[in-house]
Order: sequence, then C-alpha cells, then structure tokens
Amino acid sequence: MLKEPFFPLECKEVLENIGLKIKEKRLDTHMRQADVAERVGVSVSTVRKIEAGEPGVELGTLLHVLWQLGLLKDVIAIDRTPLPKAGLSPRRVRLPSAAKDDF
Repeated sequence: MLKEPFFPLECKEVLENIGLKIKEKRLDTHMRQADVAERVGVSVSTVRKIEAGEPGVELGTLLHVLWQLGLLKDVIAIDRTPLPKAGLSPRRVRLPSAAKDDF
C-alpha cells in the first residue's frame, strides 16, 4: 500500500479556509460549480476539490479560480513591487558530493 506524503496541518487548514471563501463567493454570485469550471477550463470535480481544500490541485488552477471570482487580491496578499533581477545571484545551490569510496 502506498503511503500518502506528509502535508502539514497548518497548510491544510489554510487550503480549507480558501476553499470556503471560494464557495461562499460562488454562492453569493449565484454561480454553479459547473459555471466556474467552464470559465477556468477545468472539470467540476476539480472545482469541488478546491472548495474542499484538497492539496492535490495545481496552484495555477487555484489562482485562476480565485481570479475568476475576484478573490485573488483578497486571498493572496503579497507585495507586487517587482524584484530587481540584478540583485539575485545566478549561482545554483549544490550539495557536497560524496567521496567515491563512500559506500
């Protein structure tokens, strides 16, 4: 039997709260799950999973649903000031390599 990967409870609670906000807004605007699904281009079951707070939904899909319902700025509160790309290091992070004799 496959073991489900660990998903932090705090993250699950956040997803559930976002799902409830989405459902509340959808119902307030008299939209069906099928209406949202059609606008976003996903299945009704995907919208159902988002509203249930399931962690397996793609982030892009979740963001698209939030945007379609006018909730994106309410739920995702980030500083929208562009970051200077020149300040970011182009180097990659590398792990130390193991010795060849190490078994």
